[in-house]
Amino acid sequence: MRRWGRLQAIVLLLICAPVSALAQSDKWETVRYDQWKFAAQIPAGAAKHPIDPPESGTLDLYSSGGLACSISVTPTPNTQLASTVIEKAIQEEIRRAGGLGAARRWEQASKQGDLFKGYVAPAKLDETDVYAREIGEIIGGSTGVRCAAMAPLGDDTAPILWISVCGTAGTEKDVITTAKAIAASVKRDAAPPNANAASPEPKKAKPWPALKNGEIELEGGIESVAKDGRHLVIAVDFIRLYGHERIALSPVRTKEVRLKTRLDGIAPGVRVILIGRNTGIGKPMAADVIEAIKQ
Repeated sequence: MRRWGRLQAIVLLLICAPVSALAQSDKWETVRYDQWKFAAQIPAGAAKHPIDPPESGTLDLYSSGGLACSISVTPTPNTQLASTVIEKAIQEEIRRAGGLGAARRWEQASKQGDLFKGYVAPAKLDETDVYAREIGEIIGGSTGVRCAAMAPLGDDTAPILWISVCGTAGTEKDVITTAKAIAASVKRDAAPPNANAASPEPKKAKPWPALKNGEIELEGGIESVAKDGRHLVIAVDFIRLYGHERIALSPVRTKEVRLKTRLDGIAPGVRVILIGRNTGIGKPMAADVIEAIKQ
């Protein structure tokens, strides 16, 4: 298990429980994080432990009656969307658990309506990691089962909340029940935080045309330009379809694009945004309008 501080832009609430005490208990207390504008519930009377903080964000560790509770907050990177970070994290953890047994995904909305996405999988704690070793001491072993879920604390640029419940073998039902109870308790303030509020998208010199039915908007970096200056290969990392929001692509996709005329400033390494008729995945397209934008 890696240190939680290594997970980019993730808010982590980790409860490791060898028994179903938390799921069945009505003794909870609310912990608030005013910096991140959210609150969550942990076992009443939990003791806070001193641990090394991450490079950015917040990381707190609590213990109560054999439970280890960790709350970590880090912002979503400017170059990624929270939904992309969440999906990659889930895929990585399921892949990591693949050799230990079956893993499955799950989704649930909190009482406030935020959608949590996560997984249930066997867990093996890394005994070389100080933090993981401490968790192992709390649950009484280095293997078990984990139920985890993540949701952004606002829009797709906001920090991400990760809820993870871990217990020893044979407690899977209680682990899942506990994880879902914690997810349901998470409550954001009315004004959710936006990690990238200070980094808005570059302003364009003139109004950008609205997409029409059958068109697609692509955004990405130019990989190559033909000698005629009118044929490009673009590494596309964002797309937008008619009637839909902007979508991040991971991994990026290359697209051959033809320009109507040769334009100044179009060169390898330049980031561009363009609109043209949607010809489908892997097929060349013509750009009806194209602009260079800031990296």
